[in-house]
Amino acid sequence: MASLSCPWSHATLVARAILGLQETVPLHIAGGPRIEGYGLLPEGPLNGQTYEDPVFRHVHQLYTATNPHYSGRVTVPVLWDRFSQRLALADSSDVLHWLDNQPGQPASRLHPERFQDGMTSTLELLKSDLIEPIYRAGLARRQADYDQSVGTVFATLAELETRLSAQRFLLGPTLSVCDIRLFCILVRFDTVYGPFFRCIRKRLCDHTALWAYARDIMSMPGVRETVNMRVIQEGYYLNDGDTNPHGIVAEAPELDWTPDASRLAFSQKAPLEWMS
Repeated sequence: MASLSCPWSHATLVARAILGLQETVPLHIAGGPRIEGYGLLPEGPLNGQTYEDPVFRHVHQLYTATNPHYSGRVTVPVLWDRFSQRLALADSSDVLHWLDNQPGQPASRLHPERFQDGMTSTLELLKSDLIEPIYRAGLARRQADYDQSVGTVFATLAELETRLSAQRFLLGPTLSVCDIRLFCILVRFDTVYGPFFRCIRKRLCDHTALWAYARDIMSMPGVRETVNMRVIQEGYYLNDGDTNPHGIVAEAPELDWTPDASRLAFSQKAPLEWMS
């Protein structure tokens, strides 16, 4: 079960698409008004699929079905074992590893062992120097905190822009979980993180390499179907009453996600053979 609005949860949907697991890994979408946290939608908005009306109505019920005494944080994505009627996994990184090691598939395509050190450091960079400062900027209550967070965000984007000007993916020629994580941040940048979280010094589309890179990943089979900009906007604008007390959802910018021809040279040098 996963949400289209949350970037951590969205990463598992992108991985499921890129790995071609849509037919073998069932999906139920969590979303809608967060009256009791994430609700379980009777209809999934991906590819027009319709799911059975679940026994459970809210994600928190999955947690308490697994542990009746649970009182901690409830998050998505989660992996639900329909046979034991228990949560098997409740962390996006664990779900990504599980997807990447399904029986009958080449193992660890998105977690290549030869790039383990670079993958660990890059994931930490994306977490500590990009996504966390974006949220700190949006939630800041002091000017100094906001200024520091925004400075970190755009310094990191500049570093990533330089890296991706010279190579197709974050680790070089190989698509990895790092790219999926970054894509789920970038796809939200001009629509939510810029206007709603006040990270407006530059737009994603003002970063030549990052913008072309994001469109490259968007064009991969099945990825575009995981992106619903309206749901992404509503996930933020309608669930943060402190920042947006009247629940007004801003207009989304008009963005052309057509792949950039400048990335063709990289894709020809580093084709994703396991995706063909």
